[in-house]
Order: sequence, then C-alpha cells, then structure tokens
Amino acid sequence: MEYIDVYNTEYIDSIESSTIRPLFKVEIVDWTERNVISDISDDIIQDSGSIMNNYQQGVRRSISFQLINIEGKYTPSSDTGTLYFGTKFKIYMGIRSLNKEDIYWFTGGVFIITNATNLVKGSNKIVTVSAVDKFGIFGSELGNSQLSSEYQILSGTNIYDAIRDILQIDMQNGNIVDYIDPILDPNYKDEVMPYTLIKNKGTFLSDLLISLANILGCDIFYDSDGHLTIESGTEDITYSQKGVIYNFLVDTNEILEYSLDYDYSKVVNSITVVGTNVNDKIYTYTAQNNNLLSPTRIGYIGMREAETVESAMVSSSQRAEEYAKYLLNKESIMQTLLKFPTTFIPHLDVNRVITISNEDYEFFEERFIIQEITTPIGNGSQLKISCSNISELPYYELEG
Repeated sequence: MEYIDVYNTEYIDSIESSTIRPLFKVEIVDWTERNVISDISDDIIQDSGSIMNNYQQGVRRSISFQLINIEGKYTPSSDTGTLYFGTKFKIYMGIRSLNKEDIYWFTGGVFIITNATNLVKGSNKIVTVSAVDKFGIFGSELGNSQLSSEYQILSGTNIYDAIRDILQIDMQNGNIVDYIDPILDPNYKDEVMPYTLIKNKGTFLSDLLISLANILGCDIFYDSDGHLTIESGTEDITYSQKGVIYNFLVDTNEILEYSLDYDYSKVVNSITVVGTNVNDKIYTYTAQNNNLLSPTRIGYIGMREAETVESAMVSSSQRAEEYAKYLLNKESIMQTLLKFPTTFIPHLDVNRVITISNEDYEFFEERFIIQEITTPIGNGSQLKISCSNISELPYYELEG
C-alpha cells in the first residue's frame, strides 16, 4: 500500500532502520494541478541533482535534475508540451517500509520550470531541468509577473481578499494564476489595509504579496503540497507552541557529523522599526536580544544594531513591536547554524522544530528550528540540514 503524508509508528521504524533506500517520484501535472500528465521518475538520472528548501519569504524550494532523453520525448518543445514554459511538476519523496509492502510518500513541493537545457553528445542525450516552487510565477524567477501599470490596494481593503484577487488574475491563456486554495491563518481574516499600498509599473507581484504578508507580520510561501500559505511569524515567536517533528537521539547513526557555523558578519541583537507617518502618527519600537542563554545577547557582545527599518505597514504601537521582534528573530536564526548530514528523513521541513541530543555539545533534547534542507536525488541520498538553537533566540518572555 502507498501512503501520502502519513506519519506513524511503521514509518518511524522504517527511517530508523539500518538500511534505507530513498524513493523519488516526479509527476508532470497540468496547470490546474488536478490531472497528472506523465510520471517521469524512471527517466531521472540518479545523483544528478538535488532539492533545496530554505526558510525565507517567497520562493523557498528549488530543484535541479537530469533526464535521459534518448527518444527525444523531453526535448523542450511547445508541440509536445512535456517540458516547456509553464510546465509544472510535483515531487514526492519516500521510503519503503521494513516489511517492503508499503511505501510512505511525502509531498516535496509543486514546481514550475525555469530552465531546460538539451545536451546531445554522441549517443548521450540528456536534458537538464531547473525549477522553483510556485511562488516563482510572481517574481523574477519566471519574469512574467511584472506590473504593466501602477497597482493600488486601497486603505480599508481586506488583506486576504487582496491576496485571493491576485491568485485569480487572468493569464490571458484560459487559466488563472493559481487554482489551488490558499491556506490563510484565520487569526488575520479580518485585517484590512492600514493605508493605500501602491506598487509602480515594473514591480513584480512577488514584492506586492510579500508586502501584504509583512503588514500582517506573517511568513508567505508555498507549502509542500502547493498551497500558498500565510503563517503567523509573531504569534509564537519563541517556537514554544510548535510540536517536535523529529527527535535526533544520542545513540543512533542518524547524525554522522556536526559543524557549528558562526557568521559574525550577520550578528544583530537590536532592530528598530519606525512607521512612516500612518494616519498622522509615527510608531516606533526597538527589539533587543537580552536572552541570558544567547551568545549574541547585548550584555555579552555589546550592541550590534541593524539598520533602522522604515515601513508604512507599522500602523500601531502593537504592530511596531510585533514587526520588530519578528525581524530580529529572523536575523538571529541566521547567525549561528548547526550543520550536519543525516540519513534520509523525507517528512522534515524548514521552520519546524527538531530536538537533538549530543554529548559533545552538551545537548539533551535541545530544541532547534530548521533553516535549510538539501536533499540529493539518488539511492544513497543523505540530507544536509542547517538549524538554529531555539534557546539562543531572543526570548522576549525572559525580559525583566
């Protein structure tokens, strides 16, 4: 039996076994994503590419791989439509269960091709494919969503209605931008524009969408199943409410080696946000890292202040505080990264919590937030993970 996005005891036992054979499935889908056009998995050249997943606004996932093209069926062409402008495909990553009777698949993203290169060298015929997740349709990655005229979202407009309107834009080819329903945090369903947002001709729609998310203090991205997602970045800023998606234990072979990367050039422990005269008022807030457990706290290394952020989205004292803390948290995640290769664990995702136990670093079920995952596409695939220690982030509830 085959399962999709199912997490149970059999799956856990299987990924913790001594022998794991990664499985990858790639299905080309139509623009609506309701119909599978073809399964190209068997023609992917092993170890020819990888999937990158990075915690950031907008495009998070990218992929590259090579296809065997002996019969020419993957030669980029508008006639076949197999690999051409606007081609979408869905990725599944999985493992076979210990009893070898079941397969556990996990969705790895819906992608749109950005580049396809056809190489013919003697008898070798190969197509190299590069793609990004669906957020690329709005930005420079695909280059077809620049505004042809000034775009306005009026003050008082419901923000979620504005986002849905963008997804419903007519592409002039019989399709709209996105047929898949977005997943929007219900806590912000009644939020309206605090001012009239104006984007000039030549601006990408991605800038517009990210501006709307920033007004809410939210992350915006496409999830692993292809839904545009708005997720609060301020409601659980300490990650205390996020459940643990995997425990890396001391006495296992899951973590093969560690490296701790300190990027001193990125160290910031203070950020000031200033509103730009919204409704004749200017709101400001300075977020600071005074967490006694943080090695980059102000009391230990001194003030490392980021450039002041001016934003019209800061429309109240509360929004100024939330946005400043949100920005400082995102900066802090990037400053100290624990990096390690591990066995193939297909359900992991960025901005999710794992725990690590390791005697060398004196970790005992220490909580980490995943920043980046690299997944090579091959039979011997090992994940490469970058993550940050949650206890070292600015814990605002510790402020006295």
